[in-house]
Amino acid sequence: MKRKLWSGWVFAAAIVIGLLFQVTVYAAVIDPAAGEYVDGKYTNKAPAFSVQLPKTWVAQKPWPAETYRIANPNEWLIPVSTLIITDKAKDAPALGSDAAGEAYLKLLKDTNEGSSRHRIESKEVVNLSDGTQAMALIVKWRFKDGQTTLVTAVLVAYKDDKIINLTNTTVAGGAPPPEILLAIIKTLTFK
Repeated sequence: MKRKLWSGWVFAAAIVIGLLFQVTVYAAVIDPAAGEYVDGKYTNKAPAFSVQLPKTWVAQKPWPAETYRIANPNEWLIPVSTLIITDKAKDAPALGSDAAGEAYLKLLKDTNEGSSRHRIESKEVVNLSDGTQAMALIVKWRFKDGQTTLVTAVLVAYKDDKIINLTNTTVAGGAPPPEILLAIIKTLTFK
């Protein structure tokens, strides 16, 4: 009996230590020079802004070009939120224009090599809570495996000489729906 109790405590302690280590590892994957992610809030240093994600989502190792990758900690890590900040050209297209939508699709294709069937389902210009205008898109596309159809809620904003590309992606028909994923990233607030 004592042995069972002892092994139960050892098992429980191992799980707690593993969870603590996991939280530490997740916290370390966001470059502190770029920003920080605490209790569901990502705060970027330059340009200065924040976005509120679900508190249960955890930071993942970002893919090349991403500032962050934060995901729902389920088996598939979906939905997944990403941030890519690029330099803004002097002749950058107006938010909401067809050219701005095409510029985002090019970024999506460049950062997800082998993906296909990229289609903008909806596009509009929105005003964020701080008054900043942004372009909101819903994009449907195929992952590089050729089988998985994904839906991405996109928010593109211009700040100074940068383009902020925030996304939340899930599988087509997955939960939450794209409108909810878009509402999450519309919490973008510049300082």
